[in-house]
Amino acid sequence: DHHNNDNGKCVLFFGCRHPKKDYLFKDEWQTFIENGVLNDLFVAFSRYYDNKVYVQHLLKEKSSLISNMILNEDAKIFVCGDASKMAKDVEKTFIELVALHSKMSIKESTKYIENMKISQRYNIDIWSSSTQ
Repeated sequence: DHHNNDNGKCVLFFGCRHPKKDYLFKDEWQTFIENGVLNDLFVAFSRYYDNKVYVQHLLKEKSSLISNMILNEDAKIFVCGDASKMAKDVEKTFIELVALHSKMSIKESTKYIENMKISQRYNIDIWSSSTQ
């Protein structure tokens, strides 16, 4: 059994268009929640509600949780998905949240996130897609 509760929280933010069309791994993630592998799961659907909801909106809603994990709990961040807009928007949101919940300026929080990348605490796996 490799599961160790001393490893900290595992929080997943997932974005897709529609819960019935492209909500990948929904059942597996629910099992991870039930088994304590995932502490929290927040899902954004961009084509389901009247207003588009993206991951960065959910990050802002949970800004205290996320900022505390980044600033005080040595959080590791993995951003996966579309390179065209999502990755940049999510990174900009992390920069804003760090600045909001610390005494850092935007310039300083940008450097903080850059240092997270260097120390492999902020990891990016993105791709380009030909469809919009």
